This record gives sequence, C-alpha cells and structure tokens, in this order.
Amino acid sequence: MMTRRRLAPSGKARRRKRAGPPARITALTALNALLAFPGYAHRMRKLALALLLLAPAPAFAAEGKVMLVTVKCHDLFVVEMGEKRYALLEWYGGYRPEKGDILTGNFVHFGVQDMYVGQRRLRVWVSDYDLTQDQINDRLADRCG
Repeated sequence: MMTRRRLAPSGKARRRKRAGPPARITALTALNALLAFPGYAHRMRKLALALLLLAPAPAFAAEGKVMLVTVKCHDLFVVEMGEKRYALLEWYGGYRPEKGDILTGNFVHFGVQDMYVGQRRLRVWVSDYDLTQDQINDRLADRCG
C-alpha cells in the first residue's frame, strides 16, 4: 500500500515543520565540520601554528652578581651580567640588595622589573644594560656627580 502525502490547498506537498529551536552551532561543532574536509585541516594546522608563534614568550630570567651598591647616589647598584658586561639598576622597593648577592631577573629590558635574591623580591628600574666597565664608570659619574 502506498502512502500519500497530504497536499496543501494550493496543490503542493506540505513540508514538515521542525520541532523545537534550531540546533546551535558551537565552536567545537564548527571545528569538527572544518576538520572533516581535508583542505581545511591543513589551514587549521597553519592557523594553530601561527597562533603559537604569536603568543608571548616567557620572560627572560638571568642571574647576575651585585658588584656595587650606592646608598647616597639614587640607590643605584651595578650587576655583573657575565663576560665582563654590566647592568646599572636603581632600587625601587622590597629587599635592598647587598654587594655579593646573586640577583635573578630580566636585566635586558629597560624600565621597572621585579627581581629576586633567593626568595626575596625587589623592584628595580633597569637604567642601562650590556655595559663595559668604562661605560659603567661614566654612567655612575654622570648620575652621581
């Protein structure tokens, strides 16, 4: 027995209405749909790689030995970065470094940086870095008179 479709008054077949709201498209279902097609999977891998490359890198942390601490001259101190290269830092707060302390932090960016001596934190202003001994002497003479 053959079933008949009901016809609308105009003579055309009726379409069934969906029950309930339309399905939501989430990011996961869209991603699954894109990965189902081989051409898009390659593009998605490229996009993921580009996003990883553009993500910010972790801060560079190095160690340096405090070689000189000035108290009367703007709280400046000199850190040896290795290979006879030095950084000129100004103490802003926290632990006050002493000569011989091993300082861990980012010496190669100007401005305010948080650094550590062991577990003790201090805030410094990186005035200059990657200086020779003569350049450090000149900077200290300029700043301290």
